[in-house]
Amino acid sequence: MASASFSNLPVELVYYLFEYLDLSTILFSLRWVSKRFYHIVNDYDRYHLDLRLISKGDFDHLCFNINPEHVRSLILSNDSNTPHLIQTFLSRF
Repeated sequence: MASASFSNLPVELVYYLFEYLDLSTILFSLRWVSKRFYHIVNDYDRYHLDLRLISKGDFDHLCFNINPEHVRSLILSNDSNTPHLIQTFLSRF
């Protein structure tokens, strides 16, 4: 019997597990685990983005690394933690 590991799961099951992970874990951690996970993360098309508490550095990284067509939902805010986020987001996309 072959041993099972997270890195050998079918892509569909990995996508299902992504539904329970936050964006930072998927994009900034799992993406760099292996070449296979890099491609899985890049092809994932069910992102739910809540950018109300995102740092400027993470926002820039996100804009550079995520395909806007892969986003299912988006929450933006212009509060004191993320001033001008909406205008910045719209200027990039």
